[in-house]
Amino acid sequence: MAAAWDNSSDSDSESSSSEEEEEKANLAFMSNIDDNIIGDGKMVNFLNHVWIGQGPLSELLSSPYTGPPLTVREVVENANHPVQSLIPCANILQHIKLMDHEDCCVWTANPGGSFTTSSAYHIISSHGVERKPLVRLWHHNFYKRASLFYWKLLYRAIPVDSRISDQGIALVSRCSCCTVHCSEDLNHLFISSDLAHSLWGWVTPILDLNVSTYANITTRLWQNLSQCNPATPAGFISLYASTLVIWEIWRARCRMRFDGERPSISRITQNIRYMINSSLNMQMFKNPSSERYLRDVHCFSINLKIKEKSFKLVRWILPDTGLVLNVDGASKGNPGISGGGGCIRDSSGNFLFAFAHYYGFGSSLVAEVRALCDGLRMAAEYGFPLSLIYSDSVTLVTSISTNKPPSWECLRWWRVASSYIQASNVKVVHSYRQVNQVADALASVALTGGVRTSSPFGGGCTLLV
Repeated sequence: MAAAWDNSSDSDSESSSSEEEEEKANLAFMSNIDDNIIGDGKMVNFLNHVWIGQGPLSELLSSPYTGPPLTVREVVENANHPVQSLIPCANILQHIKLMDHEDCCVWTANPGGSFTTSSAYHIISSHGVERKPLVRLWHHNFYKRASLFYWKLLYRAIPVDSRISDQGIALVSRCSCCTVHCSEDLNHLFISSDLAHSLWGWVTPILDLNVSTYANITTRLWQNLSQCNPATPAGFISLYASTLVIWEIWRARCRMRFDGERPSISRITQNIRYMINSSLNMQMFKNPSSERYLRDVHCFSINLKIKEKSFKLVRWILPDTGLVLNVDGASKGNPGISGGGGCIRDSSGNFLFAFAHYYGFGSSLVAEVRALCDGLRMAAEYGFPLSLIYSDSVTLVTSISTNKPPSWECLRWWRVASSYIQASNVKVVHSYRQVNQVADALASVALTGGVRTSSPFGGGCTLLV
């Protein structure tokens, strides 16, 4: 009985400890993905909000606060509030700007800020090693069974004789794709066998890889997958042709071993050529390959669809009346060091105002929204009535026209910009990057740091921060 009691105690303690660990993990999980966008400050608890670092402000106070719960609005509007003396960094309140709309709780795991089951699953599910080249294998115009076989062969998960023998199952091995007696393993079947040697020799002229330098099938396939870009004709054909070669080798091997049928080389190559052409009929390429490669492909009776380049003359269009604002954002690394810039011009194209603001670490989309917000604020501050706004960000222009914020990360500045645009009835238009070069250059200047704004009354560029 004593032994049984001890075992149950151990199991109870283990279960309780596991429950505690799970609860801690859940709390950490929720704290990392919940956030509040400050609006009017009536709903967000001031001390529980994360202002500095990774934890709530209550953990950083100089002494414990024992009073009633505090909202952000209560602390910000009362300059003599006792909790302000407990804050370790007094300039926190200087950066809090209350607005007319309500506070918003967002789910940071989703760009839109809304909770979804898929976003929660993506966080808590385990992830293996990310290998980005594998994404190319699942091209929408590739034959899916062949792509799946390529993936299995990369992980050496094909039941050839040598793999079966490695599991302790004794058998007499013989390669079905050779006329002479040879043992079957992965490298022999897919590289050295009579059938493989003939197919690789036939397809080599249209491959974007020197396959003869790789004697290991896994290395050959991985190098081919890593170096080929399916967006180009050479990359698409090279990757898909290699996929079909190993797929047809395996199909022929199984037919010879289990059905006693030996398909001819010409029939196999005809099938590969047909499947490549079928996929290419649904594929349009923007970038043509070299003339030599196109001749080699033509000799294989493979037809390509290459989009012809068309030229469009673009220019910055003067507004009929009023002033026009051009804005742009930039981020090195996306996310990375970010900044934004813009300029205001009149109907004659004369410069009236320009700015270049450094935003610190952030994404290009946030920089675009902040640049728009800053441009609108400064136009209102200096009394410039805008009639038109140009931006080269399709996402930003679409979000303004549909009145839907593109991301919760830029919601704070997007709301300010959207409110101003709706109130002043300003039109936001997408422009090509080529005609937005002034704003683009100002955004690039902003990446060097500081905040620069040209004076509307002359005097050049003034360093504000």
